[in-house]
Amino acid sequence: MKRRVVLLAVAVAVGSAMGVGAHHSVATVYDESRTMMLEGEIERVLNLQPHAWLHLVVRGSRGRTRTWAVEFDTASKLRSSGVSQAALRPGDRITVCGNPGRDPGAYRLRMLTLRRPSDGLSIWSEQRLIRATCAW
Repeated sequence: MKRRVVLLAVAVAVGSAMGVGAHHSVATVYDESRTMMLEGEIERVLNLQPHAWLHLVVRGSRGRTRTWAVEFDTASKLRSSGVSQAALRPGDRITVCGNPGRDPGAYRLRMLTLRRPSDGLSIWSEQRLIRATCAW
């Protein structure tokens, strides 16, 4: 009986660790060899775990708009770097530089740097800053 309890506890611990490891591979979703810049208006900010997101409405050259899903670092990393939940708001005009999604029809971008020209707010992913090739 005691042995079964120990085996069950080990199985639960291993299963929990596998769930943490199931986090998506960045290279599977985003093309880290490319960067692109988007300029637009924030439609919605989502401070979720494991990553924070925002929806950015971008106007194309022909006047059509597209909504892009921009993925940030974790919400807790943003907070620890001084970016509060209220720092980015719907209606803010921003410029984002990042790695585009591998599926062009998904309109996804992994944020490397972000700027809000109205007040100079800048946010960047420190661990990815070295790879960022976007020039402001």
